[in-house]
This record gives sequence, structure tokens and C-alpha cells, in this order.
Amino acid sequence: MNGKNVRDQEDTPRKTVGEAMAGIRADAPALAALLDGMLEAVWLIDMDGNLLLLNKAAIKNMEQLASEMPRNMPDLLRALDVRTPDGRRVPPEELPIMQALHGEVDRGRAFLVKAVSDTELFLEVSAAPLLGPQGEVTGALAVARDMTTLRRTARFMEPQVRFTEENPNPVLRVNASGILQYANTASVPFLNALRTDRGEVVPEPLRGAMLRCLEHGECGELELAANGRTYIFSLSPVRGDGYVNFYGLDITGRKQIEERLTQQMAHREVLLRASRDMLSETNRESLLRRVLDLAREVAGADMALAGHELRQGLVTVDVFSHAQGIPPCGAPREIPEGRDNIMERLMGQGQATVRMSRSEWAKFASSLDLPGGHPRLAGLLGASIAHDAGSFCGFLLLSHKREGEFTAEDEAFLGQLAALTSLGLRHLSARAEAEQRARQLDAAIEAMAEGLIIFDTDKSIQSINSAGKRLLGYTDENRDMPFAERLAKYKVRPLVGEIDIENTPIAKALRGEALRKDEFLIEPEPGRQLHLMASASPIRSRQGEVTGAVAVFQDITESKKLERDRENLIAALQVERARLKALIDNALVGIVLLDKKARLVMANPAAEAILGVPLTPGMRHFALEKLDLRQPDGEPLPIQALPVVRAALGGEVHKSVELSAARPDGRENGGRIHLLASAMPVRNRQGKLKGAVGVFEDVTERKRAEEALRESEEMFHKAFVMSPEMLTITTLDGRYLDVNEAFSRLFGYSRDEVMGRRSQEIGHWLTPELRECFVRQIQRGGRVQNMEVEFRTKDGDPCTLLLSADVVRIGGKPCILTVGADITERIRMEGEMRRAKEQAEIANRAKSDFLANMSHEIRTPMNGVMGMIDLSLMQKLPTRVREYQIMAKKSADHLLSIIGDILDLSKIEAGRMELTEDIFDVRDLVEGTVRPLALTAADKGLKLLHAVDADIPPLLCGDPVRLRQVLANLVSNAVKFTHKGRVLVNVERTGHDLPRDEVRLLFSVSDTGIGIPREKLSLIFESFSQAEEATHARYGGTGLGLAISKRLVEMMGGHIGVESVMGKGSRFFFTVRLRKADAMPKAERSETEEGRPPTRHLRILLAEDNEINRILAIELLHELGHEVTAVENGRLALEALGRERFDLVLMDVQMPEMGGLEAVRRIREEPPAGVDPRLPVVALTAYALEGDRERFLAAGMDGYLSKPIRARELELTLAEFFRREDGPVADQSPPE
Repeated sequence: MNGKNVRDQEDTPRKTVGEAMAGIRADAPALAALLDGMLEAVWLIDMDGNLLLLNKAAIKNMEQLASEMPRNMPDLLRALDVRTPDGRRVPPEELPIMQALHGEVDRGRAFLVKAVSDTELFLEVSAAPLLGPQGEVTGALAVARDMTTLRRTARFMEPQVRFTEENPNPVLRVNASGILQYANTASVPFLNALRTDRGEVVPEPLRGAMLRCLEHGECGELELAANGRTYIFSLSPVRGDGYVNFYGLDITGRKQIEERLTQQMAHREVLLRASRDMLSETNRESLLRRVLDLAREVAGADMALAGHELRQGLVTVDVFSHAQGIPPCGAPREIPEGRDNIMERLMGQGQATVRMSRSEWAKFASSLDLPGGHPRLAGLLGASIAHDAGSFCGFLLLSHKREGEFTAEDEAFLGQLAALTSLGLRHLSARAEAEQRARQLDAAIEAMAEGLIIFDTDKSIQSINSAGKRLLGYTDENRDMPFAERLAKYKVRPLVGEIDIENTPIAKALRGEALRKDEFLIEPEPGRQLHLMASASPIRSRQGEVTGAVAVFQDITESKKLERDRENLIAALQVERARLKALIDNALVGIVLLDKKARLVMANPAAEAILGVPLTPGMRHFALEKLDLRQPDGEPLPIQALPVVRAALGGEVHKSVELSAARPDGRENGGRIHLLASAMPVRNRQGKLKGAVGVFEDVTERKRAEEALRESEEMFHKAFVMSPEMLTITTLDGRYLDVNEAFSRLFGYSRDEVMGRRSQEIGHWLTPELRECFVRQIQRGGRVQNMEVEFRTKDGDPCTLLLSADVVRIGGKPCILTVGADITERIRMEGEMRRAKEQAEIANRAKSDFLANMSHEIRTPMNGVMGMIDLSLMQKLPTRVREYQIMAKKSADHLLSIIGDILDLSKIEAGRMELTEDIFDVRDLVEGTVRPLALTAADKGLKLLHAVDADIPPLLCGDPVRLRQVLANLVSNAVKFTHKGRVLVNVERTGHDLPRDEVRLLFSVSDTGIGIPREKLSLIFESFSQAEEATHARYGGTGLGLAISKRLVEMMGGHIGVESVMGKGSRFFFTVRLRKADAMPKAERSETEEGRPPTRHLRILLAEDNEINRILAIELLHELGHEVTAVENGRLALEALGRERFDLVLMDVQMPEMGGLEAVRRIREEPPAGVDPRLPVVALTAYALEGDRERFLAAGMDGYLSKPIRARELELTLAEFFRREDGPVADQSPPE
């Protein structure tokens, strides 16, 4: 290409499209007139190919080439067929205006442009890029000269002009109107004789012959005589254009004609030979020397000149120098204007040859300023040497020193020689230019970064450039490798699928197709894979036949990698941008972005939330005037002094600037918020300020926290100093950093005495090991809680401290904060209390033992008394005796009840009362409690009513025995103290704030009895307390029932209370918390559902030392249908077991010689011969305190019965072991 990079062209206008358009609009009238007056077409496009400007000549070209006015240059170029003068088609991207968009300059390239409508234009195009301020290409400018008419005329006229001007015979052209349009030089004498000139009507017979030729469309001949000479003309009509060419021949004198013909033939032979020689010349000087020698030889001239440099009497200067503006042999003298000026006649009038007289030659030679002067010549014949476009580029002169004129043959020869010289010079120029272009093309191909390969029709490589060899690893050794083998060697394959040899770019190009930017993969050597992009085009002959193909390919492996990296980077940037946006949107700090005029561009939600004002992009200073901004000292802060505004307007950087603002919405109860703001300017790559980003956070709470911390530190210091507890702060190695006054009071050391000293130096720790143990516990757990440590004071007195310590950081270093309470006195008092407690426990154990013994001693005779009464009541007694027995039984029951109350209260006070967890039906419990008391109520004429809410669950889990005890106590009291009316027992569910598996029940007992005085209500639940002495005297009682009931209710998670009015009655109520139950245990269902269990006849061994109790037990067992053997102690029991077989043993616990516990141990561990160690043994004892039952069962007993013995309880106990009448008896073999 002729173009080069625009940066190397100093004359290229460096304007952007925008600047160019601005200039156009500014100078619109003058520039429009200038552009529209230009004959050349002017085109201006931007980087996208959009048309920005075109003048009238360009619009005319567009109308000729396109059916409608396009807006885009690439679209127009794709619709046109653009070729070079030699017929090669030019792709749109290779055209000058498109190359200019890549920074290349192209000057004066010719193109043949053909539109779809077959309109054809021959244009000479120049193009250059438009550059921006930094040298970047922003558009392109193209100028096109329409050479169509000139080309057509030149192509048409060139052979005729050459023929006619070189022809020594007259040549005329006459149109249909008879007007002479053309006459060559040789026709001048003939026309002078006819007195006719160009533009005039030719006389007869020329006109008549012309008309006849046009009429018949046939050639003809015409012979004419003029000026004493005879001419014969051949007429050739051109009917389409309406004119006739006259080719004349002077035939004056046959002999003269023959001589001249012979001379002409000789001249032509010389010229023919010379033409072959000239075309073989390689430089202009040798060519001109040959021409001059030939001229002197043929014409016999004394001197021949070519150009204007004398060299041995001959001029052999470069004939192209004058055409290129180089002064011939120095600056020529000014030649006077006039028609007789030889140069004007040679150059301006287009004459083939001219004649000059001696004076004319002298005048002409003097104007040339020849270095050696000019010779005196008699006459001179000259001919012009024309350039390829017909313009003058030199001259050829023949001269004689003698007087005389050149003949017509000389003149014709000179003209023909001049034409031949022109042809030879043009051939040299064209060959030199072609060689230069070939060298340039070879250099360009070799310099290409892309590989280029030329194939012949057999797909063999004809040429390959260096880049191609480098990319493919090509060597001359594999030049003749077949195409298919080469594809396999390089592992050529498309991006998708397998290679198809018939569809490769080269194969398609050899079929006449052109491919652009086809991508494929190759492996020129193992392990090195390349990604190539290739374009291929066919090579055609002048006849359009495909003679080969050219392929251009480039390595885009790195660019593809960069493209993938770019895509990955874009994706990563998009992700990062999304993350950044999410971060900004969700940030707890306010973030704002301002442009360079301090207008708001963006604000995150936290910014609006903190400031309490809406923030809309485009706001000036984003409405900060409403916030009453102030500096830390309270002075107003102007908007222009705000950090982010100063950063946006002045490029300043601000960090952690404190300020305050008043929110318009009145948050913070009308107070101010404190902000901590930072700002940073935003600049582009050139460092130009584009705006600023500001970050601020609401530090109001932090300010408050700091103030609170300051106050806290002040309070801590005061508390530290004034605390009654000892406080110290030490390093980990025991060095004191601070102590309070309590330390000084406790140990006797002043603060100054211990500050900076280690505890080991002071010596107030009893031993260093104690200090090390204290530090190890802190290091292991981070703190110490309530560690008792003994110290010594300054005076040596011992003291005990309760230490708690924690690790705190002061100045970034770990320290120990220790709090110590002086517990020396407390330790002393605890010792005294411990000793007192031990004495109390001893007394309590003595009390418990006394109660246990008293219970045992009372229950043992009571068992006899109550048992004998029960036995006597089983007999048939006189009425009065039976009444006495019944009264005795009531007294015994009352005595037993008093004993039970005393024992219960004792167990509660000792903390040994435990509640059971049994399943029961609350309705059965109420029914079973009320029914026995109903008879007593009926005897007094009272109504005893009860009601249970329906929403109470049928089964509950708790201690039914204790619940029945409390309810029975309240109901019996109500019946006792009510003489008329009723007693109402009610149970309802209350409270719904408990877990789903629990319920709270409210029991209430209302009566219409005597009531309780108001002042006695607060004492009614105390032990041994009754309302009045008279009440005790009249109704009796110990006053323990309500006290016990209160304790039991509290143990069941409830409370008890009373409401009473004297003379009207009382209402006692209590609540308990119980768990819901799903079903009653199977054993309990059997008892309740099946009634009295059947029991078969049993053989029972009774061990009882008390004779009365022994008789009672025997009688009760006989009444139940069992056989009994009785012994007085455990030893005798073991002997009896060794003699006989028994089903069960009733064993008293406290007996002489061997108690029951020892006896049962031996049965389990050392049984007599034939005794099953699993023999059921039931404890029958007067020990009835809490825990006695569990103690006996743990000792090996299988059951437990407390005295006094109840027949029903005895029967149920036996039924637990023997439920079926046919059950097996313990497998015991009687001794022999």
C-alpha cells in the first residue's frame, strides 16, 4: 500500500471528528461554498463508519452508485464492486477510507467502482485519518477525483492520437454536419490549400464523400489535388457517433513516392529493430544514447538533442526531470510569450513535431542556458516526448549545421522516434515502478506479523513468508509434502468437529470462494497447540480463471487467552461489583458519591437512615442545609467546609473528622447526632478530579458510651478507692499497680509502701506456694471465684480473705484485678455455728431416736389394745359391753391420730417428709374422703356435699395419701365446728400459665359453723394453735392438723388460706400442682376394679416377742383362714423354718436374743437347710417413722406392716404375695 501511519505524516490535520464538525459549523458559509465548489468528492466518517459530511460532488457520486442515500460507509462499500485498474477486486476493509480508520494514509490510488445498476466510475482516491488530542484515531477523511470521462477519452484517443500524430499523411475527422473536428499536423498544408481550418465546414467534394459514407455505412476512397500535390483519402464511417475519418496519402510523383516509400520502409525497419532494443534497455541514459545515435544515423543530422544537457554534442539528460519540476541545467531564462515560442509549441499546442529556423533555434537555445553555450545551427526539427497521460515530459531535436530543411520523411521519422522513445521510457518507468512495488510488497510480506502462504491449484506451497515459517515450523525439506499429509502432520482441526479436507479455507479458495476470519487449531510440534485465524482468497488470471490461492493467518492463541481472561475478569468484576453494591447497600455507615461540582451522584440506604433526609441524585450538596451542621466546639460548619464537599471541589483528603447534625425528623428526642466523616477525591487515569466519595457513621451511641465509660471509670476509681472490700491490681508476676484504702486498713501497709513492689517482697502471703496456686488457677480458667486464702498483716496477725479475681487488660497488658473480703470473723462465727449445729444434730438425733422409741413403745401396747377391742367386737357381746368397746376403740383411734400428727410434724420439721408420685383419680379421692365423714355429718343433721369440675383430667399424678390427709382434716374440722346447715367440698381447675402436662387444682371446704375471730386468722395455721381456749375445752384437738396441712400443701407446690365470719361460717381453701397422667398402673386397677383379692390357705410363721400382740396376730390370721405357728424371737424362727415348711414369715423387728433384721439376713445369706432364700418375709413392727419402711425393705424384707395391725391392711399385704388360690407354695422340702 502507498499509505503509512498518520503519526509519520506531519501535514495530516490533527483534528477529532467533533472538533472538525465544530469548525465546520463555525465556518459553515465559507466552507460550504468551498466544498461545493470542489470538483473532487469529499467524504467524512466517524469510527463506526457513519457519514458525517459530504459535498455536492460526493452526493453526485452517491446518486450514481446507490439507489438511496446511505448513512453508513461500510454498508455502501459492501454493495459495490470495487477493483483496481488491473481488474483485482478490492475488499471494503482494504479501501483507503477504511484503512484510514486504522491510522494509515493513502494518496492517489485509482479504483474502478461498479454499482448494482452497472453504473461504472473511475475514481482516484486519497484518504487520511483524523486524530484526537492524544493521537487517537477518531475518524477518517477521503477525497475522490472522478476520472471516468478523462479515462474514457484517453483510452479512446490514445491510439488515434498516437496513430494520427505519428502519421505523416493527413488525417481528418468530419462530423455529419460537415464540420472539421480534427486534423493532424500532416493535414495542415492540405487544409491550407483548401483554406479550411478546424471548426469550419469542409468544402466539396470532402463533404459529399462524407455524406455518402454515412448514408451507406461503407468505407470509401477519395482522391484530391491541392496546392500542386495529389492526395488519396480512405474514408472510414463511424455511424454510431456520426462522423467519418479521412486517412490521406500524398501520391505526388510515383517515383518520388517509391523513393519515399523505400525510405519509410527502411525507417520502419530501423524503428522496429530499435523498438526491440529499446525495450531491452535497463536505464534511461543508455536508452537515450541509442535514440540519439539512431537519429543521427537515419536522418543524417549533425546534432541530435534529447532533453537539455550537452554531453559530447548530445543531450542525454533524464527526460522526466522537467515533468517533475527540476530546473533543466540550472534555472532557465524567461522565455517571452508568443506563438513562435518553441517550448509552447512543443508543450502547450500538442504538436507532434515543429520546425525552427536559425533565429528561432538561437532564441530557444539561449533560454535553456546550456552549460557549454549553444552551437550555431542552420535549422532544427523538434518533436515532443509525451508522458503516458499525454502530457509533455521532454523533447527530441535534430539539427543541421548546413543550410537546408528536413524532409517530410525526416519529420515523420522524428515523430515516430519520439513516440518510440516515449514508449521505451514509459516501459522503463513502469518496470522500475513494478520492481520497486514488488520489492516493497516482498518487504511488506516479510515484515508481516501474520503468516502468508501462496498455493497453486495442486495445493502445493509456492511461497511462504517468515512469519508463516515461524508459526508452522516450516522448512524447505517438507516443501513438497502433500496437502493432506501436511494437515495430518500439523493436526489441523476446526474448533468444532473434525477436519474436512474439501472444506478447508484453501480448498474453498481454489473453488473461487473467499473466506474471512476462519478459526482453527494446529499443533506444529508436540505439546505446542496454536489457535489460528485465517483468511483465504483465490488468485485469478486476467481472464478470471483461478490459478492459485493465498492464505493469511495469524496466531490468536494469546489474544484468545486474553479474551478468556478478559471475560473471566469481566465476570469477576461483575461479581465484585455486585458484592461491592451489596456491601455498600448493606453497610452500616453512610456512603455518598459527589461529582466535581459537589452534586450528589449516589447515596446508600444507611446515609438516608443516618441523616434522616431523602437523598436524590443530582441534589446540590444533597440538602445538608437542613441538618444544622456544627463543629465539635459547637461553631456552625459551612457546607463548603464539609469534608466530602472540599474533597469534590478541591481534591482534599480528610479522615475521621468529627461533626454534629440535627436530624429534621427529630430523632434522638430533638437532640443532635454525632458523626465521624472521612472523604477521598476521585480522579481519572490522567489525574483529573472527577468528584469525591464520602463515608460517615453515626457515633452518637459511641459518644454516649465514651461519656458513660468516662463516668464509669470515674465511678470505678471512686468505688475502687472507697470500696469496703479490699481491691488490688497487680501484674501477673505479682507487682502491685494499685491498692485501695481497705487494703491498707486490712494489712496495715500504706499505698506508697506497696506500689511497684512485688507481693513476694511484702510477704503478706503465708507461703509463695499459695500465691503460685492462685496465679495458676487464674491462668487456667481466666478467673478465680471465692477462694479462701490465709494472709498475715504487717503486724504478723493472721487473717482470712475470700478472694475473687479476674484478668483485665491495662495498657494492652494482662493484669489481675483481685477483690478480697475479710472473712476472719465469719470463719470464727462459722466454727461456732458448726459446733452448735453438730450439737443440734446430736439433739435432733436424740429426739428422733426418742420419737422412734416412743412410737414403738406406744404402738406396741396400742396394737394390743386396739387389736383386742377389734377381736372382742368380732364376738357376740351384750349391747352395753359393745357400746363400751366402741367408745374404747374411738379413744384408741383418737390417741393413735394424735401420735400420728406428732410424728408427721416431727418428720416435716426434720426435713424427712417425702412425697410420693402415684396415679389417682381426683373424683375417687374426694368421694373416698367425704363418704366416711358423711355418717358423722348425718348424725348431726348436716348436709355434706361435694362437687368436682368436669374439665379436671380424670387421672393425675401426685401424692394421694397426703392430699387425702389435708382434705380429710379440713372436712372433719368443718363437720366438727358446724351444728346446723351444711358443709360443701368443691374442686376446680385454676390457672392456665403452667406447662401443658401440669394442672393446678383449687380445693375449698365451706361450712356454716361457728366461724373464727378475725384476730385469730393469722395464727390458725401455727402448731398447737386453736382459735380460743373455750374451743379446745369444748371440741378438743391438738391444734396440729392445720399446721401439718399447711406444710403438706406447700410441699405440693400450693398454698392454703382461710376466710371466716364469726357466727356465719368459714371457708378453707388450698391449691396444689399435679401432673397429668395417661393411665393408672395395672396393679392399682386390679385392686380397685376387682375388689378384695382372693387369697388361698397359707401356713404362716409369726415371730413376735409381745405376748398380747402375738395373740392378736394369731387371732386375726385365723379369722382370715390361715394356719399360724408363733415364736418369741428370730433365733426360734430360724429353728422353726428348719423344722417345718411355711409360705410366709411375719417378722417383728425388735426382739430379744435375735432381732428381725438379723434373722432375715440369715434367711437370705445363710438359710437353714431346705429353706428357700426367696421365702417372703414381711416386717411387722411398731417403727412407723418416715424412712423406716425403706430401711427394712433395704435390709431384705419383702413387705412392711406397722402396728397397730389392721385386719384389712394385713389381708391386702398377704394378697400381694398370693393372688391365686392355686398359686404354688415356696418349694421347700421339710427336714427329715
